[in-house]
Amino acid sequence: MAKKKTYDSSSIKVIKDDLKRIQKRPTMYIGALGSQGVQHLLKELIDNAVDEKIAGHCSLIKVRISNKRGIVVVQDNGRGIPNDNLEKFKSLFSTLHSSGKFDKESYTNSSGLNGVGLTCVNALSSNMSVDIKKGGKVTRYLFNNGHLKDHYVIKKIKKSVTGTVISFHPDPTFMEFETEGLGLVIKEVKEYLKMVAYINSGMKIIFVDEDTKKKKTYKFDDGLKSFIDEIADGKKKYIDMIKLSDSKEFKVILKGEKKKKSTVKVENIEGEVAFTYVNSTKEEIKPFCNALYNKEGGTHVTGFKMGLITLLKKYIKDNNILTKNDGVSIDEITGDDTREGIIAIVVMRHSDPKYSSQTKLNITNKNAQTFVQGLISEKLGDLFEENKNLARTICKIVIKNAIARKAGRKAKEQASKKVESSGLLSLNTKLSDCTSKDRSQAELWLVEGDSAGGSAKQARDNKTQAIFPFRGKIRNVHSIPDHVALKNKEIADLITILGCGFGKDTDLSKLRYKGGIVLMMDADSDGEMFITRYHIMKTAVLKFLELLETP
Repeated sequence: MAKKKTYDSSSIKVIKDDLKRIQKRPTMYIGALGSQGVQHLLKELIDNAVDEKIAGHCSLIKVRISNKRGIVVVQDNGRGIPNDNLEKFKSLFSTLHSSGKFDKESYTNSSGLNGVGLTCVNALSSNMSVDIKKGGKVTRYLFNNGHLKDHYVIKKIKKSVTGTVISFHPDPTFMEFETEGLGLVIKEVKEYLKMVAYINSGMKIIFVDEDTKKKKTYKFDDGLKSFIDEIADGKKKYIDMIKLSDSKEFKVILKGEKKKKSTVKVENIEGEVAFTYVNSTKEEIKPFCNALYNKEGGTHVTGFKMGLITLLKKYIKDNNILTKNDGVSIDEITGDDTREGIIAIVVMRHSDPKYSSQTKLNITNKNAQTFVQGLISEKLGDLFEENKNLARTICKIVIKNAIARKAGRKAKEQASKKVESSGLLSLNTKLSDCTSKDRSQAELWLVEGDSAGGSAKQARDNKTQAIFPFRGKIRNVHSIPDHVALKNKEIADLITILGCGFGKDTDLSKLRYKGGIVLMMDADSDGEMFITRYHIMKTAVLKFLELLETP
């Protein structure tokens, strides 16, 4: 046994070097290691270029990636990082909380807030090259292991030409790569760049895969409409896209220390919301703050949801749109009903956004909720007064959703009672159950057709293997309500046979076949169709079980 060490003041270590702080605990700053960590570093540089666009000085971003050579390059035609003072320039890449975005003079609204991004990229790179196009020349700065090693003028250019080019090699020592190269998923990178182009209408973004030499350009003159069209993916739209926008100032009282008076700070917020309703049972809400995608939402999303349900329920009640024949009351309409089938983009530009962490997955500003909720209440309310047909159409969609949800709940309750009161054999005589009571060994074999089912019964071990033959085209439940999907006999029977319920009532401890679910089919075209049908059925079952995989 190792000798126990004394725990005293000698055990306390202080890391003063900011680069070493990041290298010691990189996930504290970038959220993940490996390829996902590299993708975060890439986003930091893209976000800096987007900030230049928001400030009105950038129209082009070019990204080049080589997974094999382990290199990432981000280029923009913005103003170029200030380099008239070498020590301050170096601090941007080596000192945490060093930034040109604190005073709100150069950037009114920006995604970069903390002066951390560039330092992280540099700290976690073995080599980094920075080219600054400014003042009629291109100056190159070379960093090695986080430290500036050299800088020199490459060439003379026109004074009107400005911009920044940053090339970096993520260091596998700190990033803990599991494979050779960067391992970046090019599809994910391209999706992110396309999303950035959607939110920043008119900006051109070029992506080049250096390994395949393939190039893709993204540019959308009406970004939000194009974004919604892509998310809709051909689904029927019940209304044309609605677009609302506004800007406001919010006074924030800053409490001073003892004997000091409180001060007032003014925060500026601009924003727009675009949405439509499509033929779907899902909701899609994409929130952004200062062009950053807030994957986990935040107070601006809360404001959108609260504003929508408050306005719609009030309009339905005040205009007597709900009738007794609908079978639901105004109190039974929920927020889910107002958002089922909605596709919404919430874009906000805030002068002082508060994020939950450096990864900026959600925002926490209270006035963000106030702003977006007011935007819906005022602007959409005004639109409803101008266009009563539009208002009634949306209200009818919400009522239809509430009716379908209530019918679905009743169908689930009836199905649950059926499971509790009926024996499995009386429910479906096609099931040949196994005899063992040890469900950890029990297997469910899904067999193609009745004839194959008969053969399987003769060859099986009836102690542990249950046989369930099925045939017929299974409904695709991707975009239909639960109560409609449950009308499909084979879907309903299979859910019942599994025995663990479905939806929010799922109890996996009651799963009857924990030994596995097995497919058995002929090696022909019908067998191939059987697999396709099974996957459709599995999708249906998992929708109700709310599982990611079958046990």
